[in-house]
Amino acid sequence: MKRLLLTALEENPPPSAQEVARRLGYKHTTSLSTRYPALCKLLTARHRQSRRHRHRTQPSSKLRHDAATLERALRQAVEERVPPSLKEIGRSLGYASEIPLRRFPRLCEAIVSRRRRPSLKPELQQALKEKVPRSLNQIAQRLGYQSASSFRSRFPDLCKAITARRREWLAKQRNTLRTGLEAILRENPPPSPNQAAIQLGDKHVQELKKYYPQLTHAISRRHAVYQRAQFKNLPKKLKEILYEEPSSSLGAVASRLGHTPEYLKKHFPELSSAITKRHAQLSRKRSLEKTKDAKQRVRQFALDLHAAGVYPSAHRLRKEMNGPTLGTFRAKLHPTRLKA
Repeated sequence: MKRLLLTALEENPPPSAQEVARRLGYKHTTSLSTRYPALCKLLTARHRQSRRHRHRTQPSSKLRHDAATLERALRQAVEERVPPSLKEIGRSLGYASEIPLRRFPRLCEAIVSRRRRPSLKPELQQALKEKVPRSLNQIAQRLGYQSASSFRSRFPDLCKAITARRREWLAKQRNTLRTGLEAILRENPPPSPNQAAIQLGDKHVQELKKYYPQLTHAISRRHAVYQRAQFKNLPKKLKEILYEEPSSSLGAVASRLGHTPEYLKKHFPELSSAITKRHAQLSRKRSLEKTKDAKQRVRQFALDLHAAGVYPSAHRLRKEMNGPTLGTFRAKLHPTRLKA
């Protein structure tokens, strides 16, 4: 450890005592300063002296940016909604002050002018008349202030009026919210807390729980009881639907019951499969019967035309029968085959 401290003293530039401690695997310099106080003090003094020397020998910061860069930075600041101060712009460019920026007096004056805040009293009076009153902190942020402390000290009466009006408005909003939750608690079927929040104007469930935890819990509990009862009744409903005429697809059944096909397949796989299979069979049967009926009607109509001495062309059949599709039956309707 001592040998490493002596080696560090000979380095150029010399490291700090903290850096040497990290090299030795320590988090702090306590062990070094306790065992070798003189060496640590000497190392710290050399490190500080080296830093001061490097700072003096660095090139002037005035040479860091050309005029075009300074002008571009000032123009960008002018376009911001709340432009930074000249000192802040100078520091962002690496200068100790805003003096180099004074080469562009018009831009500097524009920034200073834009940073002049409007008169507070008219702004506060206008805020007092807003339909949805803002808090003092919201007003302060809109006007470019970090906090509303200066408002309270300069215009205490106006601030009290704004605070009282906002408190009254919030109380009315929460009362409306409570009334809405009580009405939802009587709805049937009972909605979930998320559905209740949407009904109340897209409120967040956490907001409902914060101000009305008991009502929100009652809505959640009532919805859970309803969901359990519905789940118990689902097998019975699915069995009834299985023998309905006409049959329904699983998607239509799920939509009617307020679920998704995946939900029914997961919890009731056998009934879901039976509904799907029966619907497919009956759909195919209806399709075959419809096709057979259409063939029979077209054939009979063609025979009637042929008996009347009219050639039963596909065009005439389509025209007389109000547009049925005859491509499938055209070969079967040839006059030489009508008597077969």
